Amino acid sequence: LKLLAVSGLLILCIASGVQGILKDCMSTWVPTFITDVFQLESVVSILTGTLLPIVGFFGPYVANKIFMKTRDDLSTLFILFTIAAISLSTLLLFGRKSLIVAILALSVTYATSLGQNMITVGQIPMYFSKIGKVSLITGIMEATSYMGTASLTFITGHLVESLGWTFMMIVWLSLAVIAAVATVFSRRKWNKFRRNLF
Repeated sequence: LKLLAVSGLLILCIASGVQGILKDCMSTWVPTFITDVFQLESVVSILTGTLLPIVGFFGPYVANKIFMKTRDDLSTLFILFTIAAISLSTLLLFGRKSLIVAILALSVTYATSLGQNMITVGQIPMYFSKIGKVSLITGIMEATSYMGTASLTFITGHLVESLGWTFMMIVWLSLAVIAAVATVFSRRKWNKFRRNLF
């Protein structure tokens, strides 16, 4: 806990949890969303949902391009969560009117989540190699990611049934914004910790 607090990762775990939600939980519910909103047959919704992994393939590539420009992990995360928030805003405003817009918005959000995963689980833990804590930090970031996935996957059905898909889209959008803010608030401690390491 002390290591997480000093390094700023305690706050960044929020972003990791949201990344898990956007990557696994949201994508799990995409076929149901398409079926409910556009009244398509389940098989069509499932086939439409297969576009997410195809677009998602480019997520880590885009994340790497952003990182090569910024040379900063948290700036890259902030940009990716901002893109996700813009995509989810588009989904909220226009997703019910157009299947194409909905699929594109969901696909971009999913792609950014894979890029976020590359940073939070693959890249950030490597900084801890100098103190022999790479496996520990990787495990913690993975755990918070799956905790986010498990918690929201469990209640999504109840939220949709009682409050509808519009409310669920607002939840997804709010979480993306919260994650972006978390990267900003963890920046000072993370930069100081990284300077002390190197």
